[in-house]
Amino acid sequence: MSTTDQFSQENLEQDAKLLGQKFSLMVTALFPNQQDQDFFFNLIQKLTPQQTIELVDSLEQQYLAIQTRGLDEQLAKDLASIVENYKNQQQAIDQQALDQLAAIEKELGV
Repeated sequence: MSTTDQFSQENLEQDAKLLGQKFSLMVTALFPNQQDQDFFFNLIQKLTPQQTIELVDSLEQQYLAIQTRGLDEQLAKDLASIVENYKNQQQAIDQQALDQLAAIEKELGV
């Protein structure tokens, strides 16, 4: 076996191990029911490497969607609050400027 073949084999084994760890994490996080977990752990043994990658990617997308759902809602609330605060401050500044102009006009007798 050449050095290149050995290096590729080592990367393949490392990638497979990491993919397996990721798969295990996603399944246990998404499916607390042991029967569901068993189903996925049995299913993965029947999949091709490409199908396994696609399944793990799909599970990861579901996991991330669940984990970030509350963040998206909180961000939307925070942005709405910032916009409202900005509008209120802008109105106060505009009113202050109008009051100052009115005071100047009064002093000038306009």
